[in-house]
Amino acid sequence: MEQEEKVSRFEQKFRELAENSNIEYVDDALKLADLSGVYFEDDEVLGVEEVVKDLAENKPFLLRKKAPTIIGRPAGRGYDDNGWEMALLADYAKKAKRTGKMSDRVAYAQMKRKINYYR
Repeated sequence: MEQEEKVSRFEQKFRELAENSNIEYVDDALKLADLSGVYFEDDEVLGVEEVVKDLAENKPFLLRKKAPTIIGRPAGRGYDDNGWEMALLADYAKKAKRTGKMSDRVAYAQMKRKINYYR
């Protein structure tokens, strides 16, 4: 087996395992990898799994960042995933201020209570 073909097989296997291990910067990982444990046996590349595992554990800056998981909702002021409740509340506030009617002010207060919005 020629040297170029060995290198090509190694890089292909390394890239595949790095992608599966959630490594985002594969080229940088390849440069930082300790390849002393990689060897060839019967035209097969061995030891790459350990190299990739070691990189994932010891060089976490190479890994793909995960989006933070939001659990629950904040307490206190109203929280709205879409923002439409806050826009509706603003409309109620404008109408209550413009007309000054007690019914509009009550509707505004009820909306605040409904979305748990208190200042």
